[in-house]
Amino acid sequence: MRNSSGFTITELLVAAGISSIIILMGSTLFIDSQKEDQVTRQTAFVSWNTMMVSQSLGKSLRGAGGATIRPWNAIRVEDNCGEWPEIGLPTCNSSDRITIANEKTNASGAYYPKVLVTSYTESTGVIQITTVDVNGNGTVDPAECSLEESMVNSTLILVNSTDTITRTLRIRSVDLPTCRLSTDSERQGSVLDTGAIGTETFLNGTISLVSLKTIYWESSSNRVIKITKAANTALPNPADNHVLFENVYDLQFGLGYDVGFRNQKITIADSSTDEVMFNHGSDSMATLGGVGGSKTDLKMLFVGIIMGTSQYKKSALGNSTGVLNGPVKSFPDLYLFDVERRFYLRNVLDFL
Repeated sequence: MRNSSGFTITELLVAAGISSIIILMGSTLFIDSQKEDQVTRQTAFVSWNTMMVSQSLGKSLRGAGGATIRPWNAIRVEDNCGEWPEIGLPTCNSSDRITIANEKTNASGAYYPKVLVTSYTESTGVIQITTVDVNGNGTVDPAECSLEESMVNSTLILVNSTDTITRTLRIRSVDLPTCRLSTDSERQGSVLDTGAIGTETFLNGTISLVSLKTIYWESSSNRVIKITKAANTALPNPADNHVLFENVYDLQFGLGYDVGFRNQKITIADSSTDEVMFNHGSDSMATLGGVGGSKTDLKMLFVGIIMGTSQYKKSALGNSTGVLNGPVKSFPDLYLFDVERRFYLRNVLDFL
């Protein structure tokens, strides 16, 4: 019999059970909501981070060259790169490697003057370059020599008069009275080196002091690494490395050329006859734009990057994606995000 002033034990137990179920359901919904919110936040972060990484890389690379160095002499993309034996870098495991030269400035922050090569002597392992006539008066004038003792062990880029052959060299010594410098061997294995050397190759060419950096994806750690020039050489030093980004699963680069009508527009398509190198499996300079291109047509840099997160809906993990002409990537425990961005090379505007 019910006591008019309360509930029976059975009613209390039923009420407690119902309350527990409601609390449990509420807690489950709250936890699920928190997990969903965490996934959403992580997804948004990785998506945003992927975009910002590609933006950061592009901005740091689009200034290749400088006051007197054309970008086409200062940037080199190694598509699906192999070993770099001179410095001990391994193959890129289907990704790309990029090397950039940026013109150096003096103590006051100004670029060094453009220097013409008026004579040189080539011997085994040594090239001597005499730089004169900085002001263009047609006479040898050591007083106007732009060389400095501090340049020793610096890197220079030597370009021939037709802008077709490039050498990356280390300065061994500087002789200020004669405005002459001596370099190490003319070919050390730099990927920026192009063309064959001849007895008259660099007469009336130019030299410019540069800083070098090489950026690549390290597949064993899923990191993007930057290495800079080693001392006493004109090559990058893998020991002098800086981790730029982590949780990266592919890194690809492409180069856009204004071929065809040379109308300051880059035709982009998944084709070997568009105006982009390294966005298609059978790209070549001979088929660029359907007519063939020249390195001096270079105008644009493409950056493709893949990043991923395990904090995503389990049903969506293991998706597949690829960038530019890189391989399709997929990992069973990751959701991958990809971004491709394009950047006009800043210094080409000076030479149009």
